[in-house]
Amino acid sequence: MLRVQSVQEVCGMQAALCYRPIEGEPCIALFCKETATHLALGAENTIYVYPPWQSLIVEGEQHPIILNTHFSQKVLAEVKRENSTMLPRIMSPEEKTKPYPLTRCLWQRDKVFLSTLQSIPHEQVCRDVSGTSESLLEAVEACGPSGLLCDPVEVVVQRVYFSTISQPLRHTALRQSGPAEPWHTGRLCMLVQDAYGMFSEVELQCVSSEEELKHYTKLLEGRMCVLQTLKVIKRLTRERYNQLFSLIDSLWPPSVPIRVHRDLVCNQAVRVPAPSFCYRLAGQQNGVVVRLMSPLYRPPVVQTLREILQDHCTSFRCSFTATVVYKREQTFQSVGEKDFLLFVTDHSLQDEQSCGIRNRTLPVHVSSSCLLHSSIREAITSSQTRPTLHFRDAMMEHGKLLDSHIFCWGQSVLHFDSEQALTWSPSPPKPFLLDQLSLESPSCSLCTLTGEVVGVDEDSAYSWLSCRQCGSDRLEAQQKQQEVFLCAECGVVDKPTTKMQLEVFLSCPSLTHSTVKIKLQQKSIVSLLKSTGYTEGYEVQNVLGKKVGPLSAFIHVISKQSTLWMGLEEIVL
Repeated sequence: MLRVQSVQEVCGMQAALCYRPIEGEPCIALFCKETATHLALGAENTIYVYPPWQSLIVEGEQHPIILNTHFSQKVLAEVKRENSTMLPRIMSPEEKTKPYPLTRCLWQRDKVFLSTLQSIPHEQVCRDVSGTSESLLEAVEACGPSGLLCDPVEVVVQRVYFSTISQPLRHTALRQSGPAEPWHTGRLCMLVQDAYGMFSEVELQCVSSEEELKHYTKLLEGRMCVLQTLKVIKRLTRERYNQLFSLIDSLWPPSVPIRVHRDLVCNQAVRVPAPSFCYRLAGQQNGVVVRLMSPLYRPPVVQTLREILQDHCTSFRCSFTATVVYKREQTFQSVGEKDFLLFVTDHSLQDEQSCGIRNRTLPVHVSSSCLLHSSIREAITSSQTRPTLHFRDAMMEHGKLLDSHIFCWGQSVLHFDSEQALTWSPSPPKPFLLDQLSLESPSCSLCTLTGEVVGVDEDSAYSWLSCRQCGSDRLEAQQKQQEVFLCAECGVVDKPTTKMQLEVFLSCPSLTHSTVKIKLQQKSIVSLLKSTGYTEGYEVQNVLGKKVGPLSAFIHVISKQSTLWMGLEEIVL
């Protein structure tokens, strides 16, 4: 509570010399131009400033400075009869004046909120539920020093997902002697929204299976819930938690008009930007009381990959169903985490009759923060399966030309597609169509190519013996039997097989004045050597001029410094 004594303009802001009646000390309050214009500051005004205001003590200044005064309200003095000279009384908690509409302070679009009761249909009039607050901000403001929500607040659950919580590494000896523990624990999270459009992330108990996530998603998502006995953990801002706010942006504007604080009518929010901050709450499941479905719920819109590619937005959240064509993984040895790079496609990109399609597959980066259940992880890492997965709330990033990538972060959810919506025959699978290698092909993508061998990288060409059973190269020669080895890995005594590595330079018809270097698979190397009349060795002059392909390849790197140079690796789909 501030009692204004004088006001002056400083650097475009209003600096008010105030007296704090409750604390009994003077201070200086800084108000931005918009807030000062609305308050019409003047001497003898009484101003209430609501959290999150801050007090700053500057060396050399006589008085403390009050900052972040966006949530302020001018209170008219209650003048007693008989010309009493008493100061305005401090209102009791039951009579406490509510703050100036917070949505106007947050989004500063007053023209959006000029609708009147007569211009809104009667069925859109919002009314408070008895004994329950409808504002997350008011509930957070009313929290005491403990941070617990004193009053229950009604919200709608927009999303249910997992968040990963890293566990501290134990001593090596303890890890080896004790039972194996996962590197991460999944905590159930909800993204909730109140009737005024404000969001909050709610962390609940830990869950351990995909069935639990499906159960809680079906139970909570889209329903109106009452939050109680939860604790405020942290204030989240857009600058520091951009992944969470990208999900919030995908849910904005609300599907039905939102309310304005202290108004009885709903107002359209089409032109209002999404909130720039929210709060993280934590508690147990018994602190969430589930009610009926809410009209505020915005379910994810499932699109085809072609529709996603045709969206002109630079970045946006998307949901789709696709088949994993090829996968690579990257392991971080320091923490034991794995990031997956999946190449996916669907029927919209594999239609042979469609013209103008240049992206037959799309790369999906699955971060370690996106918790994957064991069944999905096994399906992704297995070389024998092509799982069809449903990706919910993934992040699409459009780059230049064909350089478009999809990212799955902590708020993204992956699960098996129950309907198997793809249209091609699953048994046997048809060969997937890939993009032809061209000048516009980006790095970290899949392509198909045909070419003529114009050179061999002899430094990378070598062969070695490996076990037929397990593929290990840890072999020990048996003295009694020629060409018979004992595998130190699996213990099998057998004649080994010869593996080869070969990298060649190709001249491709679609690429002129370009250098294409590709690392061949074993099958292609054997086929190339057989065409020269040799099976285990080669002469460079015999290999030159031989045609290879069509080959499926992963583009590692592209350099365009002096001439176009491409480094590829043949893959098996």
